[in-house]
Amino acid sequence: MHFLHITNHSGTTRNIQNVFAYLGKEIVTETCAFPLHITEEHASQIWTDYQTREYPSRYQTLVFTDTSMYARPFLQHIEDHSMNIVVYVTNRFDWGAWHIQDQQYATLYADRSNHPRVFFLADNRYDQYYASVIHGIHFRNADLLRLTPLISQNYSLETKEKIMIHNSKLFIYNRGTFLRFYEDLLPFTKQEYDIYGYDGYQRYQDEYHISEYLGFLHLPYQTNIQSLWENLGHGIIYFVPSKTFLLELVKEPWYYWEEKCKSPEICAISIDLAEWYQPENTVFFVYFDSWSDLKEQRDIFLENNSAIYYKKKYISLQLLESNRLSLSKWDAVFSSLSTIQENLDLDLVVDSSYLLEENAII
Repeated sequence: MHFLHITNHSGTTRNIQNVFAYLGKEIVTETCAFPLHITEEHASQIWTDYQTREYPSRYQTLVFTDTSMYARPFLQHIEDHSMNIVVYVTNRFDWGAWHIQDQQYATLYADRSNHPRVFFLADNRYDQYYASVIHGIHFRNADLLRLTPLISQNYSLETKEKIMIHNSKLFIYNRGTFLRFYEDLLPFTKQEYDIYGYDGYQRYQDEYHISEYLGFLHLPYQTNIQSLWENLGHGIIYFVPSKTFLLELVKEPWYYWEEKCKSPEICAISIDLAEWYQPENTVFFVYFDSWSDLKEQRDIFLENNSAIYYKKKYISLQLLESNRLSLSKWDAVFSSLSTIQENLDLDLVVDSSYLLEENAII
């Protein structure tokens, strides 16, 4: 079976490539230039273009990530082709259609989600809740299929005697809530952390660069982010606000949380279902209940090399289990896709036999 991945995001590309590599399959990724919002008319134009390039005959399955909107041309014309459509929801399924009333889009996705050749999947529980409970989209899996990062540093194999080398500083990535809004609240001197990212700061190099630090101080701004899992695959320790503290922080006008613009109820649900606070993920994080508690939690690892060793070890062990569960779900998806393809091929054989019989009679 030939797979084509259509996306515009390097992080989701890495993850899909990981899934296929882990399961010994191949996929072609094509970076698209679609707009964030695709109208019904533009969707038909895109479909015509892909028909001209003979994609329906070249690929049996299309996989869409970031954003779900990219699948519209192929869902809108689902009866004009025989390809399977996998929509892997990694953000709000309607992300990009800001301030645009496009009820046809939501209705189309809810309707097509029940089509036998369409698979809606999600990498986090909130996006699945938002799409299914609020907008009526059917998901093939009752639960999420988490990201499956490469485990580039497997600390489950390390011994306690291994020296955990770090520069004693915290790493801060300036995105979401910019540092200038909370810098005065940090219980550290400026020499105790380095900052990278947006708003004039330089970009960090890669996960190896981050692993030079004691840990990653992160103020969540979305329910899930691709880089979290890539960094966990490197054994990087995350310091994040506890759920109780985050609920306090989002009340501050300066704190950015993506679902904060929605109703208070939806905002609370998004936090409750966020990957940062799922029970099975708690081993990945070091939670702090206040700014002063952040310093206390940091000092535990700063002063105790064994604490670093055990934390990284448990991160690796849990990530191995998380990958195993997600890959078993992906494997089941691939089995379903293969069954669909076999049935389609059988139908083609039957149709061809009828044509041969009719020609023979003529």
